[in-house]
Amino acid sequence: LNSVIAVDEDSGTLSTFSPPPGSTNLIQNPIGMVKDLPRNRILVHQALASFDDANPEFVAIDLTSGSQSIFDSPDFDEPYLNHTPSSMVTVGNIAYIADRQIRYFDRNGNLVPEGTENTIKGFSGIVYKLDLNSGARTVVSNRDVPEVEDGGSIQHPLLDPISLAYNPTNSTLYTLDAGRLIAISAGDGKRTLLSLTDSDKKAFSLRAPRMLDIDVATQQLYLLNDSGENTALDPTVVKIDIATKIAKNLSSTSLPENGDYRLRKVNGISYSADEGVIYLLEDALDAVLQVNTTTGARTLAAATGPVDGKTYTSNIAPSDVFFRNDNQTYLLENRFSTVFGYNLYFGGKDILNNSATNNVEANDEVLITPYRGAWDPINETMLLANINGRFVTFDPSTKEANMVRNVGAVPTDIVVDAEAGVAYASFAIAILRLDLRDEYRNEVLSANGRPDFANSFSNIEGIAFDKENDRLLAADSGVNAIVAINPSTGSRTYFSPPSATPDDEGVLTLPRAIVVDQPNNRALVLDTGRKAILAADLTTGERTVVYEYAEASPRQLFTPVQMRIHPTFNYLLLLDSTTNMLVALDLTGETPQTVNLTR
Repeated sequence: LNSVIAVDEDSGTLSTFSPPPGSTNLIQNPIGMVKDLPRNRILVHQALASFDDANPEFVAIDLTSGSQSIFDSPDFDEPYLNHTPSSMVTVGNIAYIADRQIRYFDRNGNLVPEGTENTIKGFSGIVYKLDLNSGARTVVSNRDVPEVEDGGSIQHPLLDPISLAYNPTNSTLYTLDAGRLIAISAGDGKRTLLSLTDSDKKAFSLRAPRMLDIDVATQQLYLLNDSGENTALDPTVVKIDIATKIAKNLSSTSLPENGDYRLRKVNGISYSADEGVIYLLEDALDAVLQVNTTTGARTLAAATGPVDGKTYTSNIAPSDVFFRNDNQTYLLENRFSTVFGYNLYFGGKDILNNSATNNVEANDEVLITPYRGAWDPINETMLLANINGRFVTFDPSTKEANMVRNVGAVPTDIVVDAEAGVAYASFAIAILRLDLRDEYRNEVLSANGRPDFANSFSNIEGIAFDKENDRLLAADSGVNAIVAINPSTGSRTYFSPPSATPDDEGVLTLPRAIVVDQPNNRALVLDTGRKAILAADLTTGERTVVYEYAEASPRQLFTPVQMRIHPTFNYLLLLDSTTNMLVALDLTGETPQTVNLTR
């Protein structure tokens, strides 16, 4: 969200700390942040898209007000920085920063200055220190520091340092670099490779380590590893004794045995000296976890929503969202065949189905990984499509599931025409019609060859029912057009045809979802290629861009996979697979705004 979020340590309450309301946001591509307490601020370090990017490399945030300012730092004359600081730690008036440096070579392999013609660009790692008062940068360690004695070789050259921890006891920086743990003398930049062993003196290997922190008082390092013991992705907290170089797995999916809050996707680790605990930022749970440094046990410190100890309630792989009425919304999640009920007015979230908790034998499971769904108002039930190609009804009141049809393929979308008592399911090159009043009997309404081959489908991603014009509209990413389908005959016409040239203003590139905004006489199309929402006039089919979500600040949509329109308020609800969030977007004003529907 390009924001700094504050968490109350006692209650776990979350709030936006920066930017303050109504102020310009300088946070655009943040990598991380550190506290700079002598100057009562936080320093956010962020990556630049290019050397010409105006995005500030360091943003200072006042700890009292949350106000932002640019922290200017003069660049090196040489070496040339890539300006993608991967890690930053502060010590008094100094910050130590890990980055990559750029080196330029001629065709004979000789180093040459930036700007020399016919050069080859190379990268290597660098750790430098930044004076937090003056902004001056000084190299601590890179390919040229410390200098190599005549005939000597560079010891453990830095390739791409990604995490730093500072030990004031011996003025040493520890960094993770290309899967290695390296100690760097803060005084002369000398590097030492740390070879780790377990308690039996056997080699302890690191597998994709990516973050570390230090407990100075007990001289222990904590790093985030990927042990791979149980799954392909198995985040593990490793505890390392600095003096003996003995390492052990402290907290993981299997440690402690039967532990709560199993780790899925950890994106941050921080040791709290005041409390003597480790904090983990668990992205799959949208939660902050506290880890006991002795037992490895995990407890919940804060979360954005309900999180149970076994992680059954958390959104990890949401696939669809649909409405029952103006407040009751349903969410489908691939993991554990979960169906959530979510109240848009009050924010309540309930588990309606979960294969890990519903005490149904695996052989008796009917609802298996629901992928697409719609509310069936005729039978007062959900109509869901399993990933195995079976249509299933699911009653949210009785939580009973029944298999009604096996079509052998998974639909890309489902819409309902309540007045006609039918549902339409789209597949890549076909649309199926299901009779809601006759046990969901189905027939192919439109496909390549039915009723003919005119305007054949290529890859339907989503469909919508245009009630006023009595037609279905299909967003087809294969032809990058919107196809109209006659619900009686199945005949197809290009309602909004492919663009004549790729630079047309309203060109479609990868349309993913479509809804009908009847009050405004338009269809709204989610175009994931353009990273935008386009409007297509329901009379002419002419397209215009109404919202470019990649350009929004703060950005809240990254990889939207589904889009619905609210039946009462006309808000768009978009399901994002990157953040696993449900985002509401109001398009009625001059500038589209995200809104909070709960009250």
